[in-house]
Order: sequence, then C-alpha cells, then structure tokens
Amino acid sequence: RPSKPFAVMMRDLSAVRRECEIPEHAEELLDGHQKPIVLLKKKKDGRLADSVAPDNPKAGVMLPYAPLQMLLFDYNDGIDLDTDCLVMTSANVSGAPICRTDEDARAELSDMCDIILSHNRKILIRADDSVTDFYKGRPYMIRRSRGYAPLPYMMSRGFRGSVLAVGGELKNTFCVAKNQLFYPSPYVGDMADIRTVKALEETIKRMENLLETEPEIVACDMHPKYNTAAVAEEQGLPVLRVQHHYAHILSCMAENDYDGDVIGASFDGTGYGTDGTVWGSEIIRADAHSFERLGSITPFVHVGGDRGVRNGWMIAASMINAIYGDDATHMVGELGLCSESERKLVQTMAGKGINAVKSTSAGRLFDAVSAIAGVRREAQFEGEMSVTLMFRAQEFEETQSAETVAAADREISSRSSELSAYICSPAQSGSHDMSAELTQDSSFPARSSLETSSNVRIPYAAFLMYTSLSGEILSPVISHPYRPEPSVMAGTSDVVNPMFPKTAGVFTITLCTASPVASFSTAVLSFE
Repeated sequence: RPSKPFAVMMRDLSAVRRECEIPEHAEELLDGHQKPIVLLKKKKDGRLADSVAPDNPKAGVMLPYAPLQMLLFDYNDGIDLDTDCLVMTSANVSGAPICRTDEDARAELSDMCDIILSHNRKILIRADDSVTDFYKGRPYMIRRSRGYAPLPYMMSRGFRGSVLAVGGELKNTFCVAKNQLFYPSPYVGDMADIRTVKALEETIKRMENLLETEPEIVACDMHPKYNTAAVAEEQGLPVLRVQHHYAHILSCMAENDYDGDVIGASFDGTGYGTDGTVWGSEIIRADAHSFERLGSITPFVHVGGDRGVRNGWMIAASMINAIYGDDATHMVGELGLCSESERKLVQTMAGKGINAVKSTSAGRLFDAVSAIAGVRREAQFEGEMSVTLMFRAQEFEETQSAETVAAADREISSRSSELSAYICSPAQSGSHDMSAELTQDSSFPARSSLETSSNVRIPYAAFLMYTSLSGEILSPVISHPYRPEPSVMAGTSDVVNPMFPKTAGVFTITLCTASPVASFSTAVLSFE
C-alpha cells in the first residue's frame, strides 16, 4: 500500500487541533456519537508521518468510539505509549471483506500481524468506518456505514410492500425497503472477490431477519455479468434490472424525499448503458418510473479494459489518437505520455476493437486529463489520478495571488457561454433534440494546436477540469452540440488565458448538497 491513505485515530480533540485544520462544525461531527472518519487538511507543522497519506493534503481522522480503543491510548500499566495518533485500518486482505471470526483472522491476517486480539463477542454484521468530508463549510457523506447504517430514510409517499435492492459492483451497499422506510446497509465492498460476494449474501439475510421482512421483488444493475446480478437471480424472486446512472438519480430523489420530474447529472467511472456501451457522464431527465438520456460527454474508445482503468495514459493516448490523427505522434511524445510503440498499440487496439469499448466515463476523462497534465500517468488505487489532479488544482488556487485567481474566475464566468471542450454531445441513444434551444453558430475557430509555454504546460482540457473541480461552475461538462472537436491549448501555472471558442447556447450546472449527510451530490441543469 505505497500511496493509498490510511485513517488515523487520535486520542482526543486536542491532538486533532494540533495536527489538522478544523472547519466550523467539524468538531461536532468528530466528537458526535457516530464518530465517522473526517477528512481534514493537515497542518504544515504537524507530526503525522508523510507515509500516512502521501502526496495528499488531507488526513482521515477519527476519535475513539469503543472502550478498547480508549484503553489503547490510556491504560494504567506503566507503559508510555509516546503517541496520541494511531493508524487504523480494517482487518482484511486488500479486496476481501472484514474478518468476522477468529478463524478468518488466523487464516488471513497471521502473515501480516504480530498480535491478534480476540474477544468473546461475535461480530454479526461487518461495518466499515463511515467517511465524511467538508465542501463549502458543510459536511457531506463519502461512505455511509458505521454509526449511520442501517438507519432508514423515510419517504412521505405511502409506498407499500418490501423490496431488496442488491446495489452495485463497486463499493457495494444494498438496501431493504419496507413500505416507506428504506434501510441502506453498511458498506460491503467490491464484488470482484468471491469472499465479498459471500459477505453480501450473508449480510442480506441478517438484515432481512433484523428487519423482520421478506422481500417480494429484487432490484439489481442491468449489467449482465455483474456478480450482484447473479446474487439477485439466486434470491428466487422477480428481478427488476435498473440502469446504473438512473439508479444514482433515483437514490438522490429518495434521499431528498422527492418523486417528481428531475434533470439529473450522474457522473462516475463505469455503468452499463441501454445501448450496450459504457456510460459514465449522463444528463438524464427522470421520474420514479422512467428516464430519458439527454446527453453525455463525447464518446471515446476505452482501451485495455481494467488495465485502462489503472493507466490513465492509455485513455489519454486513445483520445489524442482519435482527435488528432497523424499529429498524435508528436503530441503524445511532447507530453511524455508513453512510447511510440505503446501509442501505436493503443491505436491498433482502438481501431480493431481489441479489448476496446465505446465509453462516456467521466472518471476515465479525469484520469486522462491527469495524465496529459503530467500529474499521474497511472494509479495505485482507485481514483488516485483524478483526486491527485484535484489536489493540484486546489494547490494552484491556494498558492496563487488572490488577484490572479479572481482574474481567472472572472474570465471563466464572463465567457461561460463559450466553453467548448472534449466533453459533450447529445447522446446517441435517447437523445434530446436541443435544436429548439440552440442555433448553430458558424463562427467556431479552427481547432488550435497544443502550444508550448516556457513554464509549466497545462493543457486547455486540464484547465477546464480545474474550473469544475473548484466547484464554481461545471460548464466544461456540457459543450455545444455542433462542436464535435475540442480545442486544446496550453498555459502557465500562474497565467491562464485560454481561447474559448464561441458558441450560441449557455449551459450551467450548479452543484448542491441536499443535506449534511448527503450520499450523493445532486445537480440542477439550467438552459438559457
């Protein structure tokens, strides 16, 4: 685990104050009865080892929530622990579920632990730590588990019956609905490991017994090869298959007790689309019964399968090959993405459809931008390329003068109607005809070439990602439907002056979190 951050348990709030910057109301969350992990910015003069969260400005911090943990810090045995910060991680091999029995612990942990402390109380249901962060002064939920699950969401609409929803393939949680009460499970894990699949099956049975309910129908992802879909089929109940991103939007609606019409923005890494391709950046009109896909980023060819997920340079090379053709050789070389032989291999795979699939994944787009910007070419853990890009953008915002940042923000805001990047077109399947709202503009300039700056090279696409990561606007996520090609520009680390192509329509997405513990961010899409 060379780069994935560890959580740190600190003795008390005084230790947290010494090591981290604490936003307003964060102490209440840290010291509340739920005791989640809270992501806090590390102080430059703190004592935490860099290896706890390498190349990461934040640390995941929690306070003791069980008597045994308090005794680890304060036990009257005459031994001075000489620290008030302890790394805490779940008791499992990477990718496997938490060990629940002594037998599991001996079999899986003996080779990596000096001491295993047993107990005479059985663990009935696994529960990873909950994780929260702060955005614009408000907490929001990253992982809802210990301390929160399985507390239900209550719908005001009088639903009747019982439903089991088995959840997704990655970062799985499931939900048991009993009339108008929806009970999300604790975090289960990724379903690539058969042990985690068995843990899902065990936890489903225990939750159903706990809630004294027998589901009448089971809902699952529509992907035909997901292990969760197989679990759903094995329940012996009628199965309802739901499109992945539609399910995300329905979750937002349920969390906010809303069942009317919405326009939802659902961005993630992977989801099986109704057209058989990989979706991942969807603008969807939806209600509780159906949905219509309005738009997405421009489809690209995802090469390399799971290897492509871990290697953003492969996605970046595939995109550049598709956009620039013969000029791709020079551009890929200048960016240092990969060797010429690797670029040709990616080009061949994409052209011949070898381990290649059409995709609109926002996660892979961010990974590609991270590789193009020289931030991360590959990932040691899921999301590393994208979150490191976010950290770099935040660092830029914090280290530049207020005048420079304000000038950039004014430029972006004043030209938000003119942003056009390699990101959006009306979806090919179920697309919404925007011709009534937009008129074609013939004044687009020719595609610009990548320019070389004397300082740090920041491609245009990377700068647009910075504007969205700053949380102020997400205009780069939508582009004019008549502009199929991106403009790629370069700037310096302290002066940003991209040349925005002119468009006829204004698209704005405003991010908002509906509650302090929102599991998903909701988004409102407005057309002008």
